[in-house]
Formats: sequence, structure tokens, C-alpha cells
Amino acid sequence: MKTKKITKTFITLIAVTMLTMIVKQVNATNYLILEVNTITNNDSVYYCPTGYDSIMIIANGGNGGNNTWIYLNYSLGWGDTIRNNHSDTLILPKSSWGEIQNTNSISGFNYFFICPIYFYVTGSTAISCGGSTNLNTLSNYTGTGSITYSWLPVTGLNNPNIANPVANPNSTTYYTMTAMVNGCAVVDTVKISIIPVSAPEICIVGVDSAKKNMIVWNKPLSTEIDSFYIYRETSMTNVYQKIGIVSYDSFSVFIDTNSFPDVQSNKYELSIIDKCRIESGTSTSHKTMHLNINQGINLSWDLAWEPYEGFTVSTYRIYRGTTNSNMQLIGTTSGTSTQYSDYTAPSGYVYYMVEVVSPNNCNPSKSYNSSRSNIATNHPLGINENSNAENLFSIFPNPATNNLTIQTQQQATLEILNIQGQIIKTFETKENKTNVDHVGWSSYVVDVSAFSRGVYMISVETEKGIWRGKFVKE
Repeated sequence: MKTKKITKTFITLIAVTMLTMIVKQVNATNYLILEVNTITNNDSVYYCPTGYDSIMIIANGGNGGNNTWIYLNYSLGWGDTIRNNHSDTLILPKSSWGEIQNTNSISGFNYFFICPIYFYVTGSTAISCGGSTNLNTLSNYTGTGSITYSWLPVTGLNNPNIANPVANPNSTTYYTMTAMVNGCAVVDTVKISIIPVSAPEICIVGVDSAKKNMIVWNKPLSTEIDSFYIYRETSMTNVYQKIGIVSYDSFSVFIDTNSFPDVQSNKYELSIIDKCRIESGTSTSHKTMHLNINQGINLSWDLAWEPYEGFTVSTYRIYRGTTNSNMQLIGTTSGTSTQYSDYTAPSGYVYYMVEVVSPNNCNPSKSYNSSRSNIATNHPLGINENSNAENLFSIFPNPATNNLTIQTQQQATLEILNIQGQIIKTFETKENKTNVDHVGWSSYVVDVSAFSRGVYMISVETEKGIWRGKFVKE
């Protein structure tokens, strides 16, 4: 039977025990063979822990099989023993560590200690992006043999061939250390994880002067943040879609150009991307207010709105105007209320808005102290970005079933969008021209018969300005 000799070198702490150490296969099992020539009590013997399945210790000279062996397992607190009586051999599990006692009629009671050579890595296993950690290799080897170290991968290491390199990875990395001494290779692996930055917090959301939702946050002070991701809730509850990216160097304000505050409220969340391209968790969600008005008895108007979500509201402020540019505060209500009735409204067209003051200090580049709802009105054309728009455009009927008529005094570009902000039709008003109703006015007919029922936004742009409104398809 073939026998392969792997080493004859041992590290002893107190005395030197001469052992012949080989690997041998017996009945398909690879044994590390320790042949004890002489035994000095209290010897400590270190051996290579790789390349075999079990350990076989042989009492050289044998004494005719009249040996009593006892193995005390240190790793189990001496509580586990292996005994073998009247045998010249003792079989131990791989990587055994403990005390071996041998008693025979020739030499009497003898004992020594065995322990595998070990090298293992310590150090912090979690760092922030841009951080570093020392990978410290510890070992029980105290001999004079030369030790070489090799680390893989080498990415992020200041030196892959030393015992204690500094690691600065930009992503979670498993580093494998191989230590080689006297032909014995010992391997250990350590995982270094990158800790994501803490989730940011939205300061406030609301409707801006251009009738689009605005998200505002305060930037954390950091050199490791790359950008911010903005998410908006889809039509499914708590399912969010990324709608924008803002770099760290930019103002911490995002305008959702695909929002339609006149149609519905929206809920938003925010996350951080660090320079290691790791995304944080998302912030607490904030939701805009959506205001509706209904005419009550005589000239009274009833207001109802979806409450602001994201912080505790103390007070809602109610504004009214005869245009969207002359609105005045007319009343307040508790933050637990979402309704208000106005019994002193003037006749004609009226405009309403709800505002809430933020308890947070929002200051990305200038102060943002309050959130405003959409402006609700009884005007058939809604709110225009151009104050003279009602003298330039008109649409009817609203609601529409088959055809929607658009009247304009000049050539215009028109877009019809659904409530998700998707453009479903674009055209120039020179198309579909029907007739001149009166001097300077032209009518254009849009076929909406194939549109699904619901609310649609319409944008009309000319050289004099932009008009945006909504119509209902029945």
C-alpha cells in the first residue's frame, strides 16, 4: 500500500517530540499517520490540518498491542473522550485538538498535546462606503519556518502578500487568505460588507406654481453620497416606481413634471445612492393634498380634501379668490379635519386652495415652509398658466362622449395625456380645422370616441403661453 510523506517538521512549545507524519489511505479513508518514536511528557505537537480525513496515532514499538489510549477533546471542554484499549493505534477525527494519554507496561503513563496549525482572519466585517478595515491574521504557529501570505481578490487591498493588509472595497467582497508554512497551506475567508447609508427623510411635498408636484428634502452632510432616487406610488398600494434622480450637488428639490394635482394626490418616497452604487432604504412616504369643491345651498361652497401624509398636521389654512392670483386666507381648521364650508363666497367664478405649514425646517437652498394643494375652481376651463388663456382658448363639450371641440385664436400645439402622464395624442391645430366661428377664432375637432372613460389632461401651447386643463370622457 502506498504511503506519502508530507512533513517531518513540528512546532513544540515545551519539548520536542520526534514524530514521523505521513498520509495513508486505508479502506478508502485518508489517514494522517503520527508514528510516536519517543514521548516526552507535556509535549505540544502541531500538525497541518489539510489533506486527510482522520488521524491515526501509532505507538512505535507497539508493546504487543498492550496500550491504553485516552483522548480528551479540548474543543468540547474536556467533556468528550475517545478510548481505545489493547491497541497500538488511536483513531481521531480530523482537526482534533486536545490531550492524548498513553499507558503501557514498558513506559508507564505518558501524555502529550496535539493541535492543528491555524491561521484565521479578524477585523471589522462591515464598513461604510469609502471606509477601510484592517484584516488581521492570527495564528498559533511559533516556529521558525518562513510564512507566506496570499490574498484574493487583490481589489481594494493595499498589499495582498502580507499578514495584515488594509481593505477598502467598494462593494461587498469575500477575501480569501492562504498562509503557507513548511509546505502546509491553511485557508480562511472573511466577508467585508458595505453598510448602506441611512435612509433620508422627505421634508415636504406640495403643488408648485406651475401646477406640478414638488418634493423637497434636506441633504445629509456627506462626502460619500452620489445622488437621490425619487419614487412615486403607482396605482397599486405601496408599490413604487422610480421617477427621477437628483445629484448630490444639485438643489434638493424635484419637480414631478408628469404629475396632475388637479386630478389626484400622489405619494412619494426618497432613497440615497452612495458612491459605491449601493442604495439605502427608502424614506417615510409623504402624500400631497387633493382638493375638491361642490356647490352647496345658494352661493355656499363645500370643500373636501385628502389629508397631508408625512408629518402630523396641526392646522389647515383655507384660501379663496376670484382668480387664481388674488387668493386670500378665509379660515382655518384643525389638522384632524378635512372638510370646510364657505357660506360667504362671492358670485361668479371662485378659486380655493388648502395649505399646511410644515413643522420641519426645509432649506435646500431657500426656505420651503408650507405645502399647498391643487387649486379647485368652478371655472369650466380650470386654472391656466397664462392669465389671458381664457380669452385665447376654449374646449367643449366637457364631459365629452365622441368629439371634443377646441377653439383657439392662433396656431397651437396640443397634447392629450392620461392621468399617469402618458401622452396619448399630439397634433397641431392646423389639422382637423372645421370653420371660423367668428373673426380670429378657429374650431378644431378631436375624436375621443375610442378613449377609455375617465379624466384626461389637455395642454395647448402657443407663442403667447401654455394653457393646461382637464376634460372628462364619458
